[in-house]
Amino acid sequence: MNRKTYCILFLAIITLVLFGCSGGGKDVSREQPSEQDDLVPQPLSLTQVTEVLSRSGITLEKVEEAKREDLAWNGVTPPYVFNINGDLGKLYIYVYPSTDDRREVALPSTKIFSSEDNLPAALSKRYMSIYPLTSKNVLMILDHTRDLNITGPMNPIWDTIFSTFKTIKKSVFEDLNEGKTYTFKGESKHWQAELVLRTYQYFWDSNGVGHVEGRTEEEGILTYTGANASNIKHLEYQCINDLGEISKGIFNTANFDGDIEFGGFGMGNGSLQANEDTYAVIIKWDERQETVELKQ
Repeated sequence: MNRKTYCILFLAIITLVLFGCSGGGKDVSREQPSEQDDLVPQPLSLTQVTEVLSRSGITLEKVEEAKREDLAWNGVTPPYVFNINGDLGKLYIYVYPSTDDRREVALPSTKIFSSEDNLPAALSKRYMSIYPLTSKNVLMILDHTRDLNITGPMNPIWDTIFSTFKTIKKSVFEDLNEGKTYTFKGESKHWQAELVLRTYQYFWDSNGVGHVEGRTEEEGILTYTGANASNIKHLEYQCINDLGEISKGIFNTANFDGDIEFGGFGMGNGSLQANEDTYAVIIKWDERQETVELKQ
């Protein structure tokens, strides 16, 4: 599977999935290192969110659908529905009074939307085409507004939609969640690997109890540096770090061009020491096996 095909299929799948993972607001002691005081989430306003997205090149056009009851979610309705870059999709922005209030509606956890979820009436019919992004007290719902036919031919419009939504996701992570990015690299006799780790974490008190929320996301690529990649019949990998397995997979080698994309979404509360993590990728192909150690 070549890199472009894998990327398109992967992004198509995440439009069906709630994007991101979290530790679910686990209670923690407030006797944390002093630098955590800088990670207390400050509430965001609608203006802050739209300005950040605009700076990333996203054009948002207000649609006069304000205060619609069928969009109400836990007592909050979006002031506006926004068209994204013309007609590429819609963006619903829910601004809650606090992070705790937003968490009563949505955690950044991975699950597939279903018709049984407690979604607003206007979104329940679109559950297969929407996914959320969260930042502090804000919940954002992206809707590509098109029927997703994964068995039919790939319309070029999907490349534009996926690219635009990926830009929004990147802006939310880097600018609204103040995420950090680390790059790890390594090589063995027949393989090279690069992994990009993205992570954020913040803390807050609720009724005297400390909470933490965070997410980690690993995205990597393996490159075969040996000869005759097209002759490989069986190929599988496993990516691990200090905490255990990140991801693993068995690949169809019919169209293998030398590259494998891999990754995972970290469960847990993020990691303040993420830059100190170490990774290894174990690759098995045909009757051979190598391990690539990844370091910054």
